[in-house]
Amino acid sequence: MNAKRFAIVTLLYSLGPLTVSEIAKIAGLSIGDADTHLRRLREKGYVRVYKAFTDWGPRTVVELTDDGARRYRELLAKLRSLADRLEK
Repeated sequence: MNAKRFAIVTLLYSLGPLTVSEIAKIAGLSIGDADTHLRRLREKGYVRVYKAFTDWGPRTVVELTDDGARRYRELLAKLRSLADRLEK
């Protein structure tokens, strides 16, 4: 997984649904960069993007799908396994 997409998925896994602007701000990405990576994650079925109406107007919200969460846990397990082997 691309490092920026991994960071986005980590945020969503840890914090739950976030707006695109929140993701961009926390991850240190531009809105355009965040949008590009979110589009790729959406195409793979890892995130769901929808409009929500708030007191501040409509916002684009992103949440991790069940498949996205499952794939994230699988990737973390592989990374942990690799790190364990490197430490030996």
